[in-house]
Amino acid sequence: LLSCNIGEIITLFLATVFNFHQDPLVPVQLLWLNLVTDSLPALALGVNGATLGLFAGYYVHQGIPLWKYLTGILPHGIFEIPALILSAALGLYLCRTVSDALLGKQTGSVGAAVRQCGQILLWWALPLIAAAAVIETYVTPALIQAVL
Repeated sequence: LLSCNIGEIITLFLATVFNFHQDPLVPVQLLWLNLVTDSLPALALGVNGATLGLFAGYYVHQGIPLWKYLTGILPHGIFEIPALILSAALGLYLCRTVSDALLGKQTGSVGAAVRQCGQILLWWALPLIAAAAVIETYVTPALIQAVL
């Protein structure tokens, strides 16, 4: 997912910087690359919420209280969801900054924005993800075992 998109971005960025007279990737090629490389990962991400709902329904149907199911997903979700929202917001901010620079609306701010986003990822998003991983690995199994 990420490697193809980064490759597309670098290719188009270098073509813009070096002022190629012909686009290296025409829009149809970009659409095809995204369709082939991004469809299954995006489907997996999109199905995640449905899977959580399906299992919640299964637990309730089996007579297991919903709070017992939530005991297994909420502790690490408290850390994981803010990291996801923060990372998405940083991605949108970088997209706007780079777009403004390419369109000539703003100059000299891309490097600063990348450094700022890198620092936020390093000091906020990664610790949140690490905490979620530790909780999911060690705390969640103990909680599930205690309630089931």
